[in-house]
Amino acid sequence: MTEPATQEPKARAKPASLAAALVAAQQAMPTVKKDEVNPHFNSRFMSLNGLIEATRPELNKHGLALVQQPCVSDLGAPVLKTLLIHGPSGERLEFETPLLVGTQNMQQLGSAITYARRYAWSSLLGIASEDDDDGNNAGTAPAAPAKSKAAVKMITDAQRRRLFAIAGEHSIGLDQLRQIIADVTGDPEGSTKIPADRYDDIVALLETEAVPF
Repeated sequence: MTEPATQEPKARAKPASLAAALVAAQQAMPTVKKDEVNPHFNSRFMSLNGLIEATRPELNKHGLALVQQPCVSDLGAPVLKTLLIHGPSGERLEFETPLLVGTQNMQQLGSAITYARRYAWSSLLGIASEDDDDGNNAGTAPAAPAKSKAAVKMITDAQRRRLFAIAGEHSIGLDQLRQIIADVTGDPEGSTKIPADRYDDIVALLETEAVPF
């Protein structure tokens, strides 16, 4: 007597729309750790490679593909175009992120592209990152002596107003400005505390010049 054939479990159908697929992917998305260290400020940040490796499997599982490419906007400014494509329906979501480069230098352009990719990727997916102090808070390592805040010269109110003015000239939103400042200073608060010696670096990122592709 032959045994009845066992039925293979049916594969779960992928969501029929981009919106439904993105909701499902976000519900399953992991928390991405800050896996890189800024040696100048002994702070940790989320790398682009770590972000992609942690999130792409969930995107693909729900029929989503995220594509990024540097290009030139209709106004002739260098931008990063980010596309979220839903394979089953063909629907897509796309937006552009300005590439802020202080000089016509390929190394700075590469850095701007990497930063823009990480910023756009994490913003689109609503990714949260978690702090990692390498166990220092658990008492396994002696705490570093606190730096005197008075010893660090901060930017003036006039300089702070100029940063907002430059951002406005280049249509840079407040959230993006804070993220740029946080990346340069290593301060997650963004615009609250800006050392004077980092001011020129922030201005250079905000003032975009024509970059050939």
